[in-house]
Amino acid sequence: MAVPTLQLTLFFDSTCPFCRTEMARLRRWDAQGRLAFIDCAAQDFRAADYGLTQIGVMRELHGITCEGAVLRGLACIRRAYALTRYGWLWSITAWPLLNTRFDRFYLWFARNRQAISRYTHPSARGGDAPGDCTLACASKLTGTPS
Repeated sequence: MAVPTLQLTLFFDSTCPFCRTEMARLRRWDAQGRLAFIDCAAQDFRAADYGLTQIGVMRELHGITCEGAVLRGLACIRRAYALTRYGWLWSITAWPLLNTRFDRFYLWFARNRQAISRYTHPSARGGDAPGDCTLACASKLTGTPS
């Protein structure tokens, strides 16, 4: 059996319901073990240890490739999904003439994701709904005990 080769480390905000949901999906779809996940909202996380800034990683999704390249925003999302069998889902966001619009939309969305989550994720409003990521789920995703 081949040992998985890590291709991309993702830095995500576990306090964001959208981020938790997407990272959980990517973790499920990462059959080859190419993705690693680091919670940049964890108290012991130090962005500088990775050559990043805390403000930057909390503003938008960041990733570091196995070659050491830093990816941000949709470029990071495209690469992460490309490492699963569902890369085609995000391929339209890279099409010429559309990519700049998608990139601008992503930046707006990332800036407003917590507020948007209050309308789309019941757990962000303080309620629990079946299928929402709970503290136990988030601890599995981040590898920290609940």
